[in-house]
Amino acid sequence: MRDARDAHREAVRGILTEEQLAQLEAFQLERLVARIERQIERHNDGSERRLELLTQILSLEPAQVEAIREIHAGVVPQLEAILAGLKDESLSVEDAHSALRELREATHAAVVAALSEEQAALLKELKSMRHRRGRRGPRA
Repeated sequence: MRDARDAHREAVRGILTEEQLAQLEAFQLERLVARIERQIERHNDGSERRLELLTQILSLEPAQVEAIREIHAGVVPQLEAILAGLKDESLSVEDAHSALRELREATHAAVVAALSEEQAALLKELKSMRHRRGRRGPRA
């Protein structure tokens, strides 16, 4: 899927003028900055709500709840660092997308590591059910 997306992106870039390409890149940067700013604003409320749901569904122990809360608390500073890199142009849009993907994967892996095998299996099943619905679910 990513290969097809990259090929399409390169085909589009191949037909754009320099001015159009600059406009596209500025638009992509603006969209990504706005998205990260929204993620930061909504993170704390959303992460607590998700943690409450996980606690109910997975029957988390208090120590697990605190471990996951600490994992989530570490996300905002990393989002802010990515945002700062975009704003000061030390980070490209593509690099920011990669950094966001790595952050999402690392956060998920850390959460899974805090779970028992049974809880991790149930979380994996819940995630696959969400993807089978054809969308990621409500945005928190």
